[in-house]
Amino acid sequence: MKDDGLKPEGELDRRYVEWKGWGDRFGISDAVENRYFQKEMSAVWPAGRDARILEIGFGSGQFLRFARERGGQVVGAEINGLLMEEAKQAGFDTVAPDALGELPAETFDLVVAFDVLEHIEKRDIPPFLMGLKRLLKPSGRILLRFPNGDSWLGRINQNGDPTHVSEIGYLMLQYFCEETGLAIESFRAPYNRNRGAGGIKALHAMIATPFAKLIAGILHAIYFPGSPVVLSTSNVVAVIKIDGERR
Repeated sequence: MKDDGLKPEGELDRRYVEWKGWGDRFGISDAVENRYFQKEMSAVWPAGRDARILEIGFGSGQFLRFARERGGQVVGAEINGLLMEEAKQAGFDTVAPDALGELPAETFDLVVAFDVLEHIEKRDIPPFLMGLKRLLKPSGRILLRFPNGDSWLGRINQNGDPTHVSEIGYLMLQYFCEETGLAIESFRAPYNRNRGAGGIKALHAMIATPFAKLIAGILHAIYFPGSPVVLSTSNVVAVIKIDGERR
């Protein structure tokens, strides 16, 4: 058989996990990461007990564990087979991404996808969002975090990973939402996970972040007055809901 130079899928999965530095760290997060999740969830965590939560692309499992420890009934989907196996061994409910369509409609109060949208071809993003919309309860929310396609600060995150294929900003996401009967509820910078950390990260939070906000604020006022685009951060967070007028 001719060697086409392609590596088997399992080998690619292993190499990606090693490259990300996840190794044997599945589900392990520190106080800084937990504070970050706590802040991001402050406006979207479902009221009441037994919230049903779906995470798409759970990666190293940090949010899965955070959500479970907070009382959520959490299900994870991940394209990387090694990480799926890690999640199962850690006792999490999992579903293969291509089996999401088999789940009952209106199942989840919250769907989160940290650093996922940029891995999806633009032509496939509307079907992806339609699938999430089907799984969402009428009052549910979708939280997405992805590299900031509207700012030069987002380029290192976008171009630093060979599996990223789509660069997305506010207007593009708005288009995708309008195509799929969704609406952007908020579009903002992520909470600063370095605030409260020690060493160089704390110094960055104190100096570099305010400086970036100042420069971005000036540029925003000059070039994009009144626009909801974000220029001051490398990532953005969007909270999306079902558009009640277009259900």
